[in-house]
Amino acid sequence: MSDRIDVRSQLLRGDPFAAEGSLSSGDVHRIRRLVFDAPPVLADRRAPRTFAIVIGVVIASLAVVLLQRPSPSSSGRPAQRSSEDDQFSVGTVPSTAPGLTLPQVKKRVDPKYTLAAMRVRLEGDVMVDAVISVDGLVLRTRISKEKAKNPLHSLAPDPPDIVEQIAALEFEAQKAIEQWIFEPAAQYGSPVTVLVTQAVTFKIH
Repeated sequence: MSDRIDVRSQLLRGDPFAAEGSLSSGDVHRIRRLVFDAPPVLADRRAPRTFAIVIGVVIASLAVVLLQRPSPSSSGRPAQRSSEDDQFSVGTVPSTAPGLTLPQVKKRVDPKYTLAAMRVRLEGDVMVDAVISVDGLVLRTRISKEKAKNPLHSLAPDPPDIVEQIAALEFEAQKAIEQWIFEPAAQYGSPVTVLVTQAVTFKIH
């Protein structure tokens, strides 16, 4: 059997160039053509140098295809969100760390209830992430990815679009928590900066 037939059978047997789904079917097709449509000289065992050159071209082509493919983490929202998470929590001790005593609220400021939210009878909880310093002050906040047990909802019988009203209450919730004062967290008796999640409740009276 010729060298050309050996390469063809190896490629057909295991698709070594398509391992782990790194290449599309089009990529594999193009690489197969480089081998299958090679000049007849490949069939001649007396030309090993030419055979090696063609195989080198195939490998180089594969490398170019792989290098041109963007990695999943090079773009897209998941990677961006991960980077934002790292920046937000930098310098903090995880709330699940051993020996940690969570911060306790010493001074609470109620959020402002906007008129627009009251008109549509919007109530419920807003979950806010807050970084609490060793002094018990709030360094920064953001709306949490954690879902509230009682999320904001309208009690009106036929509520209109409430997206803007929800966004306004989320903003007010963050403003309120930024004014809270805490008994700072401690780990094994020493004050530490920690990231916690607080629920801010809006309720129609």
